[in-house]
Amino acid sequence: MKRTITKGGHLGQFARFVIVGALNTGVDAGLYILLTRFVGLQPLVASMFSFLAGSVNSFFLNKRWTFGHPATTFEALRQYGKFVMVSTVVMGLHQLSLATLHYGLGLSDLIAKGWGIAAGVVAGFLLNKLWVFKWSHRQPLTTRQQPDAVPL
Repeated sequence: MKRTITKGGHLGQFARFVIVGALNTGVDAGLYILLTRFVGLQPLVASMFSFLAGSVNSFFLNKRWTFGHPATTFEALRQYGKFVMVSTVVMGLHQLSLATLHYGLGLSDLIAKGWGIAAGVVAGFLLNKLWVFKWSHRQPLTTRQQPDAVPL
């Protein structure tokens, strides 16, 4: 069977996660450069705002396209709460990387930000797949099925 990024499987999910991440990284990096180079914000402050901007888009694209997780409104709110927790952990990795590599070791803030992004990709994929959008081998829900009535 031919596998593509639009089909299931761990590799397809990871590829979709990376594509969504690339879009979010564009938002993050673009806003970071704007805030640090043109607005004059300090790197740690700018990084927090730019990361949050990319995260909003990330939730919706990853929920539907990457992990294909249909959910009721209640379930989506619960997932969003988990997603915010994961995003906080990933943002912590970004900030730790930026603080350590830029302020501690004197590397360029853009290089330090890049290392933080790389660490965040791995941690974000694993936490989102295994906790936020955990969807075992069950069939997708229809509008008439309740979560506890889904066949295994």
